[in-house]
Amino acid sequence: MLGLLAAWAAAGAAVMHREADLLAAAVWLLVPVAGLAVLGWLPALNPLNRPLPSRFMTHSAMIERAELWVQRKSTLSGLS
Repeated sequence: MLGLLAAWAAAGAAVMHREADLLAAAVWLLVPVAGLAVLGWLPALNPLNRPLPSRFMTHSAMIERAELWVQRKSTLSGLS
């Protein structure tokens, strides 16, 4: 019975060492590459202050409706 407990303890220690190695590998993945900021915390060198994309979508829909005046006119003349 004591040998079985020792085997379980050894297996648990091996798993803990493996997890520590994986954690060390994950930390190295987070080390910044040349030219990049750590985890993106630094601001961009040339930031572009653009509005949200949804604002562009609403304006493009209004422009598309404004370009359809020819179709609307032909439809209205067909009703009379």
